[in-house]
Amino acid sequence: MFCAIADLRPDSPSFAEVATFTLGDPPGERVRLWVSEGLGNAFCAVTDADYLYDVTAEWSPDVDKRAVAWDDPDLAVDWPVDGPSLSPADRDNPTLRERFPTHPRLAR
Repeated sequence: MFCAIADLRPDSPSFAEVATFTLGDPPGERVRLWVSEGLGNAFCAVTDADYLYDVTAEWSPDVDKRAVAWDDPDLAVDWPVDGPSLSPADRDNPTLRERFPTHPRLAR
């Protein structure tokens, strides 16, 4: 499983930085990855996989999920597939520039 973790906290010194991981290599390896609050978490299953979330609070539709587009050019994640299958909720996520249009780290 390929995972990408992006810092989506606008006041963070590492805002818009991304770390990627390949989990479950070798196959069958069980791994736990802690993702702190305010970080974006995306994954791409390149083989059959089980993916479980441990959470600190129940999900609420009233809370901003801080999602961004999977193919955001500012994050430049080197995904292992082209044209992934996305959930309906993830198809229309904004880019970082759309979410934070005045952020100095995104100024060009």
